[in-house]
Amino acid sequence: MREIKHQFRRAIHCGIGVAYFIIRENPHVDFSRDIIHACTHDLSHDVLCDRGRAPYLTELIYSCKQKRNIINAVLLALPTAGKKYRDIDQLCELAANIYEREQNDEIKQAIYKRYTNEGLNGSEWCGEDALLRIDGITALKHIIQTRGQKYETDPNAWGDCGWGDGWRVKDFQEEHPHIEVYAELEQAGRHDVYINRYLDMIKPHKHENTRPAKAEKYTYERVKNNIDQLNSRPISPYRISDLSPADLMRLADDFEHETDPKKQELYLFVFTLTRYPQNHATILKIAQRRPSKSNCLTYFSCRALGLIASEDVRALAIERMTAVKDPLEYLYILIANYRTGDGSLIGDVISRTGHHIHDLGWPICEIYEANSTRECKEPLEKLYYKLNCGIIRHSVLKILDDNGVLSKAILKEMEYDCSVGVRELYKEIITRTGNG
Repeated sequence: MREIKHQFRRAIHCGIGVAYFIIRENPHVDFSRDIIHACTHDLSHDVLCDRGRAPYLTELIYSCKQKRNIINAVLLALPTAGKKYRDIDQLCELAANIYEREQNDEIKQAIYKRYTNEGLNGSEWCGEDALLRIDGITALKHIIQTRGQKYETDPNAWGDCGWGDGWRVKDFQEEHPHIEVYAELEQAGRHDVYINRYLDMIKPHKHENTRPAKAEKYTYERVKNNIDQLNSRPISPYRISDLSPADLMRLADDFEHETDPKKQELYLFVFTLTRYPQNHATILKIAQRRPSKSNCLTYFSCRALGLIASEDVRALAIERMTAVKDPLEYLYILIANYRTGDGSLIGDVISRTGHHIHDLGWPICEIYEANSTRECKEPLEKLYYKLNCGIIRHSVLKILDDNGVLSKAILKEMEYDCSVGVRELYKEIITRTGNG
């Protein structure tokens, strides 16, 4: 039983669908403690990665024999949760999901109370999406009124929180085209000073033309100036094609003569986006140095070398992957230097990596996106069962599917993954293969 609970704890931390099947296959085991912890603490690496874990957790709650105890714990935590906005917003979303299933007005009022009582501490928006989902235009009026009351003493706070341009109202109107949202709010504003004040503020933005200005072309001179000014991003990654081969050669010449580590980083940033046009010896020499905590030269040099296929470059990657405990940067070199059999080396790195596993996911996915091979199966499955990032997990699963090595067990788990992207990928695969 201890091993089963350990597997479940690991699965719910990662947000993977196997947690659902562990509950279903072990009805005699009480998983409520771990589920309650996951409900009251957002365990995702980044809420944007999964787009919220409430649907995933709701499915686990209602699959569990102890669901009533878990629901009571969630509702008890709602008004008393601390000031971590991710925890608060997840609790509000969970409460809204429970309300939709049980239609208990006390739950809806508890969300309203939590939202209304939240002070100006950076989490005052928590619960807004949940309320709008379950109470529509009524919730929108309440939200605007509540914000008006809170910001009465600080008019600038409307703009600081991003509400000054009326995005919440515009989004709600787009999602509910059958409702005359502005008309409804104007009617309510006749009887409420806070709603009326907000409408007056957003009117200048209502029909504003937000078409972006034409972007200025990147040239050698512009990029060189950005580097000299130590601009942290001397060129947009999406605009590297603006630079001509002559521009790139001039930047490479400048890099060869540069001695300032900060400027070297910025030149190398450019050459992580396109292949270095000169001999790579200088970059390799930087990558061979002992990494420094005072700069990111090792990272940028390895990323630049990841676009250069060469025996001496590959040799550095293999040597560091076997000798260094945390060879994260050196993995990027394999993007252009991967060979059959390297999968076992990558698997070994994954096995010995702990809390840096999220950072490890990016280079490994880039390696296998550039090198199609069925031997990606072992390392990517290891990564899948350790990740708690839905975005990287989606990439891992897509690569496995593209190479024809996605297992039936993992495919089944994808239906119950916490990541919206992973669940959508599951539907695409089932539709394509007819294996539903």
